[in-house]
Amino acid sequence: MTDRRSTLRLVDQTSSGQTTETEGLLVAPAEEAMIRASLTIIHHPSWDLVGLHAPVQNRGSLLGRSPRSCLPGVFDVPKVSRDHAEVRIERGAVVVVDLDSRNGTKVNGEPIERKVLAPGDVVELGGILMMLTLGPASYPEPHHPRILGHSWALAQLLADLERAAKSEHAVTLVGETGTGKELAAEAIHEQSQRAGGPMVAINCSALSEGLIESELFGHEQGAFTGAGGARDGLVAHAEGGTLFL
Repeated sequence: MTDRRSTLRLVDQTSSGQTTETEGLLVAPAEEAMIRASLTIIHHPSWDLVGLHAPVQNRGSLLGRSPRSCLPGVFDVPKVSRDHAEVRIERGAVVVVDLDSRNGTKVNGEPIERKVLAPGDVVELGGILMMLTLGPASYPEPHHPRILGHSWALAQLLADLERAAKSEHAVTLVGETGTGKELAAEAIHEQSQRAGGPMVAINCSALSEGLIESELFGHEQGAFTGAGGARDGLVAHAEGGTLFL
């Protein structure tokens, strides 16, 4: 197959709503920049934990006694629920959401269900007090030679592709024409255990209805008019590697 080395073209909208597209550069709204936010413990029944930082992840940081907590063991106090609250970043803002906890979540002493936090706000759960601190926004550096750009959204995409690469499950990539689905598939292939095998990309819409079965799965000699000999299909060519349809 021809080695087509291109870069991912990403399309976004400006703050005015106009669509922009750039070859090899993600044009992203400013609010999608990565915010370095953390909750600093300022009061805890165990004083040795005061000053500990809980980083706020874009996908959400769980606060509670659950092993999935962003700080396992730190919230193991009687009045804190297993899944007590979650802090996450939404469109550039830090938001805390109470997860129907038994004793509730407070911000600056007031009970809340969901609240946008400002620097210096104090979140309280089960007698533990945490203050929100923000660092300068930055864009994570991408780690793929042909997917270029600087954006938290892009960093999240690459992280998702890396996780998908470690799986043996089929992956569905969704996007309009020209958004870089094949490059995303290549990124998954290159980071997977199948990287040493072939990467076979098939544009199914370019195959005629009468020949698509033969192209994909091969045919025996004389199977149809013009089938002069047996032929392996493209699926067989992808054995041990990745098949991208």
